[in-house]
Amino acid sequence: MIRLCLIATLSVLIANSAFAQQTSVDTLYTGLKKATSFTFGNDAIYIVEAGAHRVLKLGMDGKLIERYGKRGSGNYQFDNPVDIATTNGLKLFVSDKGNNRIQVFDKRWQYLSFISGNDRFQTRSEIRPAFLGVNKLGDVYFYDERSRTLGKYNEDYGEQLYMIVERPAKEYSGATFAYPDDIESTDDILDKLRSDEENIVDEQAYIRARMFDMLVGDWDRHNDQWRWAEYKNQNGKDVFIPIPRDRDQAITNFDGAILDIARTLFGMARQFQVYDENLDDMKWFNNAGIKLDRALAQRSGRAVWHDEAQFIKEHITDEIIEEAFERTGVRGTRT
Repeated sequence: MIRLCLIATLSVLIANSAFAQQTSVDTLYTGLKKATSFTFGNDAIYIVEAGAHRVLKLGMDGKLIERYGKRGSGNYQFDNPVDIATTNGLKLFVSDKGNNRIQVFDKRWQYLSFISGNDRFQTRSEIRPAFLGVNKLGDVYFYDERSRTLGKYNEDYGEQLYMIVERPAKEYSGATFAYPDDIESTDDILDKLRSDEENIVDEQAYIRARMFDMLVGDWDRHNDQWRWAEYKNQNGKDVFIPIPRDRDQAITNFDGAILDIARTLFGMARQFQVYDENLDDMKWFNNAGIKLDRALAQRSGRAVWHDEAQFIKEHITDEIIEEAFERTGVRGTRT
């Protein structure tokens, strides 16, 4: 009986195998040039033709509906595209590897934007995106061929500029600001300076910080733009070291005719200067900070300001600036 069952089972397997070998495959479309990926969306098939630097849209029956793109670096153009992915049929992402970006289109194939390593992806350098994937929640992942890493599309915080500032509490005594005894506001140190003339500000450090303000074009230096690390000297008196903060007006660019007109009519508007090679109006540029300068740098003459300007010039070199930008993942800073 067992022998008969085995023979019967083998007969079924052989018959099924023979049937599988005879099954045919329907050819929907031919002549593809180095097709590397395809996906489904909106009742259509999208095929990446890397060899032709384009994307094909086919009907579900294989009939050609549209050809998208050609070789180039503009919108709707590709250079060695590799993969395509969709988010619930609403958006299409094409990994445009040769152009170091991912192009984004809506379901009608209208161009929306492109994504590179310095905006929406959680990476700090230029990407070379190869393969894409979308999970059920619509999160987009990609394989970066350059760094051999997996990246994730960050829709919440991408394509926006943020300023991250460490704001020490009054009782802060950590290493970031060299273990101060206390952290004070500008109003607090002004009160302490008035109450005891032996309490002092490190004027050299303050002037150096002010010269750096001018280097980066930060004109908005009112009282609340500073915190102060407080230390006790050998005589038990307070020494205040400046902590510049809120660099939200550095390297600014004011566009439009209205502001140009305002500069000619209103003196206060002259402090809103476009960051460029030169400061056109030093007086108005320093208008917000001049009162604090007069209050805190009374013991320092012109020579100290010149010395600190020279210090900034000698120590913040092109190489230092390039290194700073490299750490942020921003490239191409030289003009």
